[in-house]
Amino acid sequence: MLFLGTGAAELVPNPFCRCQLCQRIRAGKETPRRRSALLYDKEICIDFGPDILAASQQYDAPLYDLTDIFITHTHEDHLSIDNLSVLWIKESPVRLWLSEKGVQWLEQYRQLCRPLYRGKCQLDDLIEKGKLSIHTFQPYQWHTIGNARVFAISTNHQGWHPEELSLNYVIEKNGQRLLYAADTGLYSEENLSALHNFGCDTVVMEGTYGSLDMDRGIGHLTCDSFIENAENLVARGAARPDAKFYVTHINQCHSLNHQEYQNYMSDHCKLDITVAYDGMEV
Repeated sequence: MLFLGTGAAELVPNPFCRCQLCQRIRAGKETPRRRSALLYDKEICIDFGPDILAASQQYDAPLYDLTDIFITHTHEDHLSIDNLSVLWIKESPVRLWLSEKGVQWLEQYRQLCRPLYRGKCQLDDLIEKGKLSIHTFQPYQWHTIGNARVFAISTNHQGWHPEELSLNYVIEKNGQRLLYAADTGLYSEENLSALHNFGCDTVVMEGTYGSLDMDRGIGHLTCDSFIENAENLVARGAARPDAKFYVTHINQCHSLNHQEYQNYMSDHCKLDITVAYDGMEV
């Protein structure tokens, strides 16, 4: 499992931001964060944002064996259509998985683009050539996809379609279960009930706003709401008590550098929580 990116939409450092954290990174005292993506293994990737090709190159993580891409939602830091266009060179096809509303938004995008591309957009060409297929992922159902079983829950973070809600994925493969939770916000009772006794070994979850004090209903997590979500997952058996938790999707809007973020999590929660960084392999 390789973190190809651990940042949020803004990038860290953000090129337009003069905050102390961004300045520390520019001075070489912190590791930059690209937009979040996780290479689960050679066959599965979660999210495919604007930085994924550069990250694949930097971390010597080729994508030629990739078979499935699971998209949480259609925001451009999680789905880069421009980067998908590079699939024309891939030898074998890739399946792209989205929520029903995410697929509807993608179809609207294709329709709008066709007049600009002489009647056929990039995705149309990839589909016609057999390089890409687009699939709807129904939440709260197990799906067998290749050698994996996959389950998704619908969260409270909205995508570009007005009715689209971000999907968080449970991937079961080789006897292990991973919960990938970005973007999400605090889990509802429906979410926790759906994941009851799943016993996930690993949880990768967003901690976008770090030390900020945010509204509990927002579709992102802070340090404190990450801990609350993690403790709720363990209490409901969704994650094992000895599960390894990783924080990803971190922006520059808060005041904590990487080590301070890690110290806060270690000081305020007894669970095994690690703040992830770009290029981290576990």
